[in-house]
Amino acid sequence: MVFRRLLRRGGLSASPGERTAAAIEQADAYLWPYWLERQRRPSSNAYRPADGSGRVINTTGRNAVALGTVGSGVAALVDPRGLIDTGAGWSLDWWIGAEDRWHVPAREVNVRQGRIGSGPQVETSMRIPGGDAVHRCWAVEGRGDDPASVVVEFENRTGAAVALALAVRPAGVLGVGRIDQVCVDGRRITVDGRGVVDVARPPGAVAVGGADSDPFLVVTAGDAGAASGAVDHHDPHGLASAALVVPLPHHATLRAVVSATTTDTAQTELGALPDADQVAAGWLAHADAGPVLSFPEDGVAAAFAAAANRVLVALGDRDERGDNADAAAFGRVAHAASRLGRSVIPDLVPRWTHRPLGRDEAWSGLALCRDALAASAEHQVVGDDVVVEVDVVEDLLPFIVDAVMHDPALTSVDRAPLTAMLARLGQPEPPATAAPASPVSRDEPDHSIDVSRSADAARRDLGKADIHDRLRWLLQAGGDLAAWPDVLDTELGRGCGGQPDSAVAAAAIVELLLSVAAVEDTAALALLPEFPDSWYGQSVDVSNLVTTVGRLSFAVRWHGPRPALLWEFEPWPGTQDPTVLTCPALAPGWSTTERSGEVLFEVPVDAPEPLADP
Repeated sequence: MVFRRLLRRGGLSASPGERTAAAIEQADAYLWPYWLERQRRPSSNAYRPADGSGRVINTTGRNAVALGTVGSGVAALVDPRGLIDTGAGWSLDWWIGAEDRWHVPAREVNVRQGRIGSGPQVETSMRIPGGDAVHRCWAVEGRGDDPASVVVEFENRTGAAVALALAVRPAGVLGVGRIDQVCVDGRRITVDGRGVVDVARPPGAVAVGGADSDPFLVVTAGDAGAASGAVDHHDPHGLASAALVVPLPHHATLRAVVSATTTDTAQTELGALPDADQVAAGWLAHADAGPVLSFPEDGVAAAFAAAANRVLVALGDRDERGDNADAAAFGRVAHAASRLGRSVIPDLVPRWTHRPLGRDEAWSGLALCRDALAASAEHQVVGDDVVVEVDVVEDLLPFIVDAVMHDPALTSVDRAPLTAMLARLGQPEPPATAAPASPVSRDEPDHSIDVSRSADAARRDLGKADIHDRLRWLLQAGGDLAAWPDVLDTELGRGCGGQPDSAVAAAAIVELLLSVAAVEDTAALALLPEFPDSWYGQSVDVSNLVTTVGRLSFAVRWHGPRPALLWEFEPWPGTQDPTVLTCPALAPGWSTTERSGEVLFEVPVDAPEPLADP
């Protein structure tokens, strides 16, 4: 959720911006990550000259995909050129020595990137003579102290052998970190005695160095030494680096595994780790277990699945004490997770009672209350084996009421589930009051937007104004990888502030798209509160939608210009009153309390021509 290892480890005494500025001054010829290479290059549209502040901050390329497993938290970020940022002050980069020259992803133009399926798996392809060099990465269950490790797979899709350099570097997506010492021993690189990179085959050559002798320059000059015995390097500036050069025959693959904080000394058996297809199948199974949206809007299904999977990863984010890394962000994520059919973790409740909650943190408490009280007067079974008792909810409820009811980002529709819960417990609804907005960071450019706030604003306008232009823009803001930063530079189209691949932004996208499917208030479930002209005549499918009153699936089909609605609703056990379903955009005035059925509506009054013609 919040990628903060960089700020907690490596003995960093300066801020990331100060550290980055100092590192550039100490090692001007050093190879830097993609964002920093562009931000320092005058010919780039991302160029930002020094401003005299003594800081260099990534305000032009906070774009990455967060890698992790369900509930593990973020294990690493992969940037647009395949650099694996561990968040522990170091990263794993890669370079390819082809027959013509060394090809460096951070400086190349012909690099393409896409997801493998909808989960946090990324493939990066770089054009070299004769074909592509391909880099794939995904997270697996970790070892030692790491909740998850990252598998990196390289493939030579050409007809000639190449040299692959795998390099441990002290910089990443958010800035320059610190590596005091690297040690190369056989097929392993150890970073400051803790983080490790294991490679499937021993290297043919090795280079180590620091601020005064960047291994990148050594390798690309052909001066890397033969690999013989252990070799290490200590750098007083914290810019130690190491590179392993491994021959990669034509059409061959090579694996490595990155463990950021493990203390396990055994080298990993890389062949036993799950491959990309197995991991993709697992993520598909998770997606199928939750809501599935199929709208006529291009890219909606893929964007929703990617955002939902990002939320699932974030449920495991913890800081060094085992608490949530950021309580406010986790609250928002947990609320979205409840809409995906995933409960927030019940063991968080004792830490939340008997103290004030932040506005955003209270989203998680609201999610827990929704899960616990929707089903019966005694308990709600969440998932297969988790039971949340109502007395626990009653203990928590008073502490979230003020925080939720006073959140200016929430509408009466948002507050409806809490209002219903209060009524079931015999408590009155408190009046809502405004709370001050959060300040905007001074490092963000004027032409920037907060993605989650924009998604929330669109959700609030559903049924009042056509929000589908904004919806398309928000989907485009996630890019081809469907990964949204906290803050987006609208001129560059790239992240400029906050977290890359933000769990909070993903949660907001999930909430928006679910609301496009159906909006819940105290009186009814409104299916498809908006139906844009571009959707007329096209099918819509929504399945396994989680609400506070039950699970809902429905579809829209067309008989000429007339829409037909098919639905199936399963109320939670113990629900007393029948649930009213409406479809205001296609059939104003229609409603039903039937649990399943189908109905053929008349031609909608607002249907576009010529669809409306008989």
